Amino acid sequence: MTKPEISLSAVEVLLKGTYGDTSELVRLEGGAWSTAFGFAVGRDSFVARFGQYVEDFHKDQMAAEWSQPLLPIPEVIEIGLAFAGAFAVSRRHFGEKLDELPPDRLSAAIESLMNGLSVLGDVELPGEGFGGWKAPSGDAFHPSWAEYLVSVPQRHDARLEGWRDRLLAVKAAQSVFEQAQATLEQLAPYCPSVRKVIHGDLLYGNVLVSPDNQISAVFDWGNSLAGDPLYDI
Repeated sequence: MTKPEISLSAVEVLLKGTYGDTSELVRLEGGAWSTAFGFAVGRDSFVARFGQYVEDFHKDQMAAEWSQPLLPIPEVIEIGLAFAGAFAVSRRHFGEKLDELPPDRLSAAIESLMNGLSVLGDVELPGEGFGGWKAPSGDAFHPSWAEYLVSVPQRHDARLEGWRDRLLAVKAAQSVFEQAQATLEQLAPYCPSVRKVIHGDLLYGNVLVSPDNQISAVFDWGNSLAGDPLYDI
């Protein structure tokens, strides 16, 4: 499923009904599963995202409760339904994408991110189980971290529908996949069953960096997992 195509004018009408006079409405780049727009109300800046997966927005809202200076996570102001899907409005953080920084800035930014992930390791995720968790319970499906890691061939996600058929169409790729899966099944039992919060998607513009090379936002927690935080590294 691709992200929805929504016009600026339609978003403007929706936002005006809730927030009154808005300004600086602009379509934002990035996002594999949602379409995002920046806008302002007075002096405050926000982001409105539209997509089919409201569960992702609820995970963002829960993750925002973990925000602190070393791990800035945007506050989610509102979640609702619109355009045959869901939307979320959050406070806008500014910065450059981590994965687009020049080499001379990357080391300091990575150090800042490591500090943020260290703080994330102190979060006590509620619920039980390993793998992708649901908000607000924090529950995940798999009984162990190792079982989650080796479950790739059995995963059925509407977002990735048909991936096995596409893989089977390329014989060389299928062979590599089978070798990798066999190796993973041998090694996964040695992984500790640590249950911490994993972001799971720290590239693709989901981490912003300030001019002084400090992390200014970590967002899009839809792929967040419960498991060994080494996974993020």
